[in-house]
Amino acid sequence: MPLDKDPLILESCTKEQLKQIAEHYEIELVSTKVVYMRQELGNKEWKFEYELERLKLEAQIKREEREFQLEKLKLEQEKVRLESEQKTRVELEKEKTKQMEIEANKFVAAQRREREVHSESTPLPAAYDHKAREKEVPQFCPEESESFFEHFEKVATLRQWPEEDWAQLVQIRLTGAAREAYTQLSLEDCKNYWTVKNSVLRSFLLTPEAYRKRFREMVKTQRSTYAETARDLERRFQRWMGSEKVESFKDLKQLMLIEKFLEMVTPDTRFKVQEAGIKKVKDAADRADMITEAYKSLRENRSEAKEILYAKDQWKNEVNNRGGR
Repeated sequence: MPLDKDPLILESCTKEQLKQIAEHYEIELVSTKVVYMRQELGNKEWKFEYELERLKLEAQIKREEREFQLEKLKLEQEKVRLESEQKTRVELEKEKTKQMEIEANKFVAAQRREREVHSESTPLPAAYDHKAREKEVPQFCPEESESFFEHFEKVATLRQWPEEDWAQLVQIRLTGAAREAYTQLSLEDCKNYWTVKNSVLRSFLLTPEAYRKRFREMVKTQRSTYAETARDLERRFQRWMGSEKVESFKDLKQLMLIEKFLEMVTPDTRFKVQEAGIKKVKDAADRADMITEAYKSLRENRSEAKEILYAKDQWKNEVNNRGGR
């Protein structure tokens, strides 16, 4: 009977008969041990490849993490360096201001001695009457604090008021934030007009950037004439230039170039460049490129780290799934 008619007939055949049938049909006989060994060999080969890929992935993750930490360290060091530079500039500015105050005090002291010598033989004029002077002190306006001091200095100079009396005279008109800034000064500083003036102006955040915005954002009001507007515009420009310490055409050129350049960078980069106190457009461009490259590298490292972590999670899920099977 053919085998395809009754395949169950093979179950009743002996081992010798099965060999003869296999030889007749040219069937290769493979023992169960050989089959099992082949399966084991295949499993071991798969596990070896799998373990090799896992080790490669882990090595790549560690390498990327080291690079990420290195770049992070570089950015932190750059931040510390910038902060140190800023601190040094602030200290130098304080030292310069202190030196100016010392020189001003020396000048005032010299004038006082000269007046004392003069007063021994000459009576004081009526203009030295304190009550009369108070009436001529201009009114203080927070929005025009610079104009207040400019007006006062002109009046005091024309009336020949002693400079050591200026601080006492000017404080009677201060209000609001200006009065608060004055009260926070020491008794010794309250006697120095220039210290009082600088403290009041700082309380209104009158930085070079603030002066720049006042000039750039100025508009003509309905109450003012074109002549008045032109004078106000010129005054704001001079204050801006004075705050930036512009003394030559070269300084003015760099200031205009940097202002235009900073309009083309991101807010974060603009802040860091301004914080560095850079005065030349080339230096500003170099600093902006350095900051941009640092941010770009940091973003790429973060993106690669996320991809690596995602691949790692996928690999873990695959291992778990294969283990379950």
